[in-house]
Amino acid sequence: ASGCAEKSVSVEIVFRGRCVRLDAFCDSGNLAVDPMDSAPVIIVKKRAIAPLLPEIDEDFYKNPSSCANVDWSLKKRMRLLPIDKGGKSTLMLGIKADEVRVSNGKEGEYEPVSVTVAIDNEGGNYGGYDGLMPTAAICDVFK
Repeated sequence: ASGCAEKSVSVEIVFRGRCVRLDAFCDSGNLAVDPMDSAPVIIVKKRAIAPLLPEIDEDFYKNPSSCANVDWSLKKRMRLLPIDKGGKSTLMLGIKADEVRVSNGKEGEYEPVSVTVAIDNEGGNYGGYDGLMPTAAICDVFK
């Protein structure tokens, strides 16, 4: 099957020595890009990615500009990402993970993809999935 036709993918996100695995819906309408490096953006529910960021409290997710108490080594890996969601534009906290990998359809095999991770603090509905993977980011994985 072509990766551009996949309905969902298993995703591993590695950040600062921790890893989470989640299922993401493959969304051809997710055209968000990181303004810093033009990388596609995977949008992930906060509860799915929170284990990677134990030092971040609830107030920071609501107001990322209140970052005075966040360690510099973490802060330099974060950014605010403009995301169009439901016809309105919003800013989401984003991270540059150490690695993001998607299952290539073979048992236990994952391939790296170049994406920025956006954290959805509002708990969007992704059809039962933990996030939205831009289809364009995974087409090469399934060639």
